[in-house]
Amino acid sequence: MVSHGLDAEYAEKVFLKSPKFADNKNSQQIEPVEFSSYALVGLKNFFLSNPEKFRSRLSKGPPPQFRWLAWRFIAMQIIQK
Repeated sequence: MVSHGLDAEYAEKVFLKSPKFADNKNSQQIEPVEFSSYALVGLKNFFLSNPEKFRSRLSKGPPPQFRWLAWRFIAMQIIQK
């Protein structure tokens, strides 16, 4: 979702810091993810081309590392209306 509709060159720049999972396979902890502004562009592209699918995924709960970005994006859409 965060790289939807972006050229390959920009899709690679979505993450400033990629998610890294803990070495222990039983652990669910992950390091925080840092996104660039391209992530918001990708979310906007996905939202504009698939609004119902975006809302469905949002209501089911995005993965923890993407949750704040998705809710921030949807909040910006509501404010702009």
